[in-house]
Amino acid sequence: MKEAPRTLRLRSCGFALVLGLFLILPATVASTSTTQCATVRDSVAIGKSVRVDAGSAQAHQRALAAAIQQWARCPGYGQAFPSFVTDAEGFRTVQIDFRDQSHGSVCGEFSRNTITVYAWAFNALGRRVHCAPPSTTLTHELGHVLGLLDAPREARCESFIMAADNLYGPAREIDSSECAQVAAHWKAAD
Repeated sequence: MKEAPRTLRLRSCGFALVLGLFLILPATVASTSTTQCATVRDSVAIGKSVRVDAGSAQAHQRALAAAIQQWARCPGYGQAFPSFVTDAEGFRTVQIDFRDQSHGSVCGEFSRNTITVYAWAFNALGRRVHCAPPSTTLTHELGHVLGLLDAPREARCESFIMAADNLYGPAREIDSSECAQVAAHWKAAD
């Protein structure tokens, strides 16, 4: 049997390499894009309870109570990670500010020791839109207080509480993986 010329063999190897990369790369890209929907900051936090203050308005207190109740359903609430309290001192106090309209597209913000919850925001077209119920926005922002980051903007993460506010998507709720990430982030205070 006659052997193929060296240039033909190199071209065949090159073609096989390109074909192999074509078949392997999509799998690699797919595996790197499947990030977790629930992630926390890298640091470990220590604390027993966080005091949250929503002011005296009954509607605001009801929204806060509903948000706290959502987190209280997580295994480890108050033991593996801090509880939220409204009538006692905590290692940290977070003020909650309710406002009518956002300055942009966000329905809630957390910065240092303040959560701001908006009733209205602006969509990508600049139109004013109603935000999620305040209790949902508060539950999301309390997740930031506990160390959670925003979920990636992927369809499979839309129902996680840490997903972006989506008026047309599924309802957002705390996922068990978000509870687990929070519990892993905290060290119980003695």
